[in-house]
Amino acid sequence: MHTISDDLGAAVPLPRPVTSVVSLVPSLTEAIAASRPELLIGATDWCSQPPELEVSRVRGTKNPDLTRIAELRPDLVICNQEENRELDVRRLPPLRTVVPIWRDPWMVVGARTFTGDLLARLGLRNAYARGADRYPHVQLPELLAVRPELVLLPDEPYEFSAEDGPEAFAGLRTELVSGRLLTWYGPSLATARTELEAAVTR
Repeated sequence: MHTISDDLGAAVPLPRPVTSVVSLVPSLTEAIAASRPELLIGATDWCSQPPELEVSRVRGTKNPDLTRIAELRPDLVICNQEENRELDVRRLPPLRTVVPIWRDPWMVVGARTFTGDLLARLGLRNAYARGADRYPHVQLPELLAVRPELVLLPDEPYEFSAEDGPEAFAGLRTELVSGRLLTWYGPSLATARTELEAAVTR
């Protein structure tokens, strides 16, 4: 994980080197096209400069095509407060997430599960949501090969801890979370969203 500072001094965490950018700000699209054109893969319909710009178009600054942006899988999406809506920024490409629930053998949250639905409601993208199994067994190399941007390690059913779990994902962002927040339905949901969002945005 690498962190840079934007022009206002805010920290911008980058899980990997930036090799592709979608810009939702016409003036910044022009700046990127002038300075690092090879990075630019998408821009709004209003991004008219330079005239020869040939990238995927993602609609307007106030109504970006979030599905198309997700399909492009950019490393970075450029927005600003004046041009773009906070709601759209929050809905932009979600973090590719894996949730191991056991190790030796490794098992993860898959498709059609309560936890998977919870991840989607948090704006996270379960890397195993499209598989056939609800809780697939995976080998660690396969788990790393999906290039997760976030690994959530719950304390149940397997009790992941600071000493048992994160070391398997060296170089990746890991967060230890309460399994109750991810797998229990009932009173725990009253605070689950707030607590999980705090962990995700740390």
